[in-house]
Amino acid sequence: MRGPKQLGPYADRALDCKGALEEAVLEIADQAATAGWMRDEIWSALGSLAANILQADVEAEKTDQQIEQAIRDRLRKN
Repeated sequence: MRGPKQLGPYADRALDCKGALEEAVLEIADQAATAGWMRDEIWSALGSLAANILQADVEAEKTDQQIEQAIRDRLRKN
């Protein structure tokens, strides 16, 4: 899979990411269809999975920040 054209933000970064992921996602969808899943089920499941994984990432980041803050607070008290 190809990576971004440059480090950091740039105008078409999101579009480039979609293009890089497209082939792999279509392959997964084809495998699921071959296994017997309907295309609408596949796309719905992939969308739901993406939303769930994003939410998990957001929550993990919040937890990491809370832990870091608790460590800083504890160090200040000592």
